[in-house]
Amino acid sequence: MLIKERPTIAKIKLKNLINNINIIKNLINPTTKIIAVVKANAYGHGAVEISKFLNKNGINFFAVAYHDEAKELFEANIKAKVLNFGKIYKKDVELAKKYDYVLSITSFDCFNYFSKDDKFEIHINIDTGMGRCGIFVEDLPFLIEKLKSYNLNLTGIYSHFPAADENVNFTEKQIKIFERVKKLFIEKGFKNLKFHISNSDGIINFKEANFDYVRPGIMLYGSYWNKEKKIKLGLKPVMEFSSKIIDIKTFYKNQTIGYKQTFKVPFNNFKAGLVPVGYADGYPRILSPKGEVLIKNKKVPILGLVSMDWMIIDLNDIDAKIGDEVILFGDDNFIIDVDNIASKMGTISYEVLTGIGKRVKRIYSYD
Repeated sequence: MLIKERPTIAKIKLKNLINNINIIKNLINPTTKIIAVVKANAYGHGAVEISKFLNKNGINFFAVAYHDEAKELFEANIKAKVLNFGKIYKKDVELAKKYDYVLSITSFDCFNYFSKDDKFEIHINIDTGMGRCGIFVEDLPFLIEKLKSYNLNLTGIYSHFPAADENVNFTEKQIKIFERVKKLFIEKGFKNLKFHISNSDGIINFKEANFDYVRPGIMLYGSYWNKEKKIKLGLKPVMEFSSKIIDIKTFYKNQTIGYKQTFKVPFNNFKAGLVPVGYADGYPRILSPKGEVLIKNKKVPILGLVSMDWMIIDLNDIDAKIGDEVILFGDDNFIIDVDNIASKMGTISYEVLTGIGKRVKRIYSYD
């Protein structure tokens, strides 16, 4: 079989993205809206294409981490609001003069970027327990006085959950604090404010924290650390990371495979497949002794060390040929699941997904 080009790709399954959006809509209140989190190149899925598709399907608010991510969306002519989740700088203020860019006030020094007459739309990040960006609740009286001396267009207040997947008591306390924050701003005469605190964990576990918006991130892309809950909800992986067998070699007993000669061939006529994917593509070297791939719905072990551009797989228990698809993760049945891969690595799926390299071609498909 002749293979036309390097076959390592990330297939982005847009049908699964819509499936996940519909699940999120069913989990939240009818009046609650979605801010789709597309920072870090939409968790490796391609921020522009993902945002364009979601925009065409009714999502008109996105969240990013910094200026360049927002600018990319605006220059792609996506007609939606974009919220900067992170720290603002001079470049952010300049961008907000041109586009529908919502700036976050995360600390008091953010005011240094504004003049008294600026009317930029802003949201305020309140630290209710994340311990990262955000104004402490104790400092809100001073913040409110500060806001009164500016003409900024305050339209939203938000916070963030650090442990809504496991610490129920802490999260419930955060929700109560946020309710008090909401009450305070309303009492101080601020009108038409929108409130949001729920990330994916909050959406799944705390419906009482829906407020006006929710901000799905990882669940939007079909990943969630709890596989049983993920399957029960009906989430589907949006990214299918795959390649193909491009060569098959037959080895003799005691030959070695790969760098450092970590794998010694156990018997004669040992079959191994070469797959053109490695850690430069985002498949981590740390998975070398325990990684598996999927061929024809069967798990196949990786042999030796994953290298920069290649992996070698065991074909002795499967009838495989050159050109057969090799799924690295992302099949719809979660046989090779990005969350399981992350667990083997001692990390989370966010790191795996965002680590898929630029040289991996993204192919967007609705089928």
